Parts: sequence; structure tokens; C-alpha cells
Amino acid sequence: MAQDYQKSKSFFIKGCELNDGTGCSNLGTQYENGQAVAQSYKEAFNYYLKSCNLDSGFGCCNLGGLYDTGNGVAQSWTEAKKYYEKACNLDAGLGCSNLGVMYEKGQNVTQDYQKARSYYAKACDLNVGLGCHNYGALYLYGLGVEQNYKEAITALEKSCAIDTGVGCATLGMLYHQGEGVKKDYKQAFIYYQKGCELDYSSACLNLGVLYENGLGVNANQKEANNNYKKGCELENGAACTSIGVSYYDGLDVNQDYHQSKNYYEKACSLNDGNGCSNLGYQYEQGYGVKQDYTEACLYYQKGCDLGSGNGCTNLGMLYDNGQGVQQDLKKANTYYEKGCELQEANGCNNLGISYEEGSGVNSDPVKAKELYGKACDLGLQKGCDRYSNLNKSGKSK
Repeated sequence: MAQDYQKSKSFFIKGCELNDGTGCSNLGTQYENGQAVAQSYKEAFNYYLKSCNLDSGFGCCNLGGLYDTGNGVAQSWTEAKKYYEKACNLDAGLGCSNLGVMYEKGQNVTQDYQKARSYYAKACDLNVGLGCHNYGALYLYGLGVEQNYKEAITALEKSCAIDTGVGCATLGMLYHQGEGVKKDYKQAFIYYQKGCELDYSSACLNLGVLYENGLGVNANQKEANNNYKKGCELENGAACTSIGVSYYDGLDVNQDYHQSKNYYEKACSLNDGNGCSNLGYQYEQGYGVKQDYTEACLYYQKGCDLGSGNGCTNLGMLYDNGQGVQQDLKKANTYYEKGCELQEANGCNNLGISYEEGSGVNSDPVKAKELYGKACDLGLQKGCDRYSNLNKSGKSK
């Protein structure tokens, strides 16, 4: 049967007129989402309220959701909690799961992992996949309970089995990293693939990583790109950065700096630090855009603030050379240090040079050697060479 919101609306109206709470709730959902009707939170609220008064757990849960988000009503954790509690008591599992979130995060209630666990457990028993995932996550990270991978994985497997994307993605991550289970890229691939099919963005991103690197599947850059694109369409900033890199480097697509710029811009708007940093580099070099050191500085700064080691290091180099900013060797070293702390090898190497040469800091060959060593450990040959040369000079003893 083809989906037909117009017909469903007519049936839901009749059901609601006959005081069927589920009909009222479903009609409210159509108004909330604008399906075959003009979108209206006010109408949705009215139908959810009638539904809840008719003891429909779904109506109570949806009404709580409006108060939770402040859509169509003044946002109120107190009202949200009241309706989630009624929904949960009526065995609407999503209400239980949402209550669990409130207690886990301490949203207008005293944070209480035990209560959160209890609500998640009930939600999972009622076959709400998100409840199963959240229950598993408490055991996975040891929140209010002793860490227990077996308990976590059992709950996550149920979450994925009832088609909850985040449950599949989390299981994929565990097998990908070998956390709590033996590392198994093929199993990770299976879970990421299902998670991506369920439109969970990070599953698409990680599925792309497996395809790109040939982990658990034959290397296939085209498939990697397809999954990165889907993840980006699902608003995953890191996926936008990854497909941007493919266009920048011409990985199974025609090299296109304009396309990479567009993807990096979206990634940066989604607060992916590497996307901001890569966009800054295009402005610094003038790739696909007019060279602009000031713009490069702005994007490097945002990237650095978001935890991109490349962003911090590249910003340091602009301060070092006085490009787009007034030259400031102390600031340059501050950003090199932050880049190094974020495991960016060039940041460690550049800070080492500053200590060796006394540029913006007091000369300290011992510190310089230590930094070159870290750069080398992070895979930068220049760091290895400088470490060796400084060692041979005897200055670092």
C-alpha cells in the first residue's frame, strides 16, 4: 500500500472523534511534521493533550517532547518530566527512555545514574532501541555501574536488532577498535553498514573509512566517497571533511578545489575542526579561492578552538611569519604547543625549533630535543633528523 498522508489524516480524525487516543496522537504527529496539513505545533499540542487525557502513552510522550524542546509551548523540563512519567507508566517505552536521559544528564532533576539505568531498562524491555542503546552505554562507560562489556554488548545487540542506528554504529565501533571484543573489521563493517542504512551518520562515516582503507572489505574509494557523501548529507561534519579531502586530492573523483571548499565550509559550519583547518589552508594557498591570509587565520583559529592540531599549528605559522596577523613569536609558540598537545607532529617540530633557536622563548636545547623526539614518534621524519643532529652536536646534554 502506498503511503498516503491525506487518507491517514481522515482516518485519524475519525478515530480521534471516537475518542481513540492513538488516533489523536497520530493526528498530532501529522500536524507536528506538516504531513498533508499545514505544520502547526498548536494543533499538535491540542491533539497530543487529548490523546494523553485518553491514556495514550504515545500522546503523553509526544506532549512531553513538545515541552522538552519548547516547540509550540514554553520549554519546561518539569512539564516534560510529568508527561514522560505518565507515558512510561502507560508502557510507552520512549517516555521511559526520555526520562532516563533526564536523569542521566541531570535535566531539572538530580543526576541519578541508577534511576536512568532503571528507566532505560524498562524502555529496552518495551523494545525501544534507543533505551537499549543508552542502557548499554552506561555499562560500556561505567556510568553509575561497574563497567561491563558483556552487559553493554548484549543491550547494544538488541538495540541494533530492532533497527536503531546508533546501536549498530556503537557495536561497529567496538569491533573496529577491539574494545571489549576481539578486533574484527568484517564484523565492524556489518554493523556500520546496517547503521548507515538506518541513516545514522557516524556509521556512514566509519563505513567509508573501512572502504577507503580496505579494512574488513576490499578497498574501494568510490564506495568510501559514497558513504562520506551520505554521512555529510546527514549533517556529520567529519564525513563532510572526508569527502572534501577526496575532492581536494582527486581520490576517485576529478580533483576539484571548489567542491572541496564547499564540503569544508559545511564541515566547519557543523563544528568539525579539521574541516575548518582544511578550509583555512585553501585560503592560505589560494586553492579554489582568492588567497587571503586573514580568512585563513579565522578558519585556523576556529579549527584550533575545535581541537584540530593542524589548525593550531598552521595558525602558529601565520603568527610566526606575520601573514594576515601581526608577527608575534610568543603567540606562534603558544599555538605550536597546543598543536603538539593535540598530537600534531609539525607543531612539536616547530616548537622544538623555537627552543633550539631561542625564538620567542629562552633557548633550551634539552627541551628542543624532547620536542623533536615527540615529532619523530608521531611519524615526522624532519623531527627525527633534527633530533639526531641536535644529539650529535652535544648541545642537548
